[in-house]
Amino acid sequence: MTILRTDPVREAFSSCSSGNSPGCYYETKGHALRAFDSALFDHGYMLDPAACNAWSGDVGRATVAVLTGQGEEVGSAIFTYYRTESGRWEFIGYLA
Repeated sequence: MTILRTDPVREAFSSCSSGNSPGCYYETKGHALRAFDSALFDHGYMLDPAACNAWSGDVGRATVAVLTGQGEEVGSAIFTYYRTESGRWEFIGYLA
C-alpha cells in the first residue's frame, strides 16, 4: 500500500509547511512535527515515532517513514528545517 498522488493527505500535509499560511513558523522542532503528524493522523497515517526524536542542528534535512495505524509503511515524509534569526523554525515537508 502507498499514498496515492491524488490522496487528500498530501495537500493537508504540505499545508503545514512554513510559507503556506500566514505565521506558519514553529516555536520548536517538536511543535512542527506535531503539526505535520496531526495532518497525517486526520487521514489515518502517522510519522514513525522512532525517527522523530534525534534531529540536531539549526539547519537540516530528515526523512521519516509514514505508517498506517497498523504500522505498515506507506511512504516517506521529507523535511527540511531552518532556525530563523527570530529563533522560530521554518519547516518544509512533503510526502514521497
